[in-house]
Amino acid sequence: MGRQLSLKLVNADLSGLSGLHDIYVEMGVKGSSTKMKSSVCKKTKSPSWPSYDKNKITTIVKDDDVVELLVRSLKSFRADPILGVCNLKVSEIPQAATAGHEMNVRQPLLLNAEHAGHITISVSLAGQSSQPEQQPQQQPQPQPQPQPQPQQQPQPQPQ
Repeated sequence: MGRQLSLKLVNADLSGLSGLHDIYVEMGVKGSSTKMKSSVCKKTKSPSWPSYDKNKITTIVKDDDVVELLVRSLKSFRADPILGVCNLKVSEIPQAATAGHEMNVRQPLLLNAEHAGHITISVSLAGQSSQPEQQPQQQPQPQPQPQPQPQQQPQPQPQ
């Protein structure tokens, strides 16, 4: 059984880039063929996406799923290069967003294991977790250690 994840793009900071880019984001659950492309923010290093349906993804996920966000630069005559990657584990979505409430989350963007900037997304996760509720484990009570008894010396018997 899955949970409903709603994720909206808010903005990104790629100020370490040289030059301005036409930036968009591909979003989807890792391993799934369903991907969504956002609208393109033209000539910027700090894109900000309007609240259009095109900038939002709603999908059913499991707790062990990973949502992948690929920040790309739109190119006319060649493949769109990746400017940054964000992998968000569903199990690590903050507790405040797991009751169906929207919450803005700022995540790092990486490119070749190097910091490439940040992306802010609005996330909401509704439904029951498929992982069992963690019950606090009781610590076993230490057993009292038997105290060594002093050895008694045999008393000489009177003759």
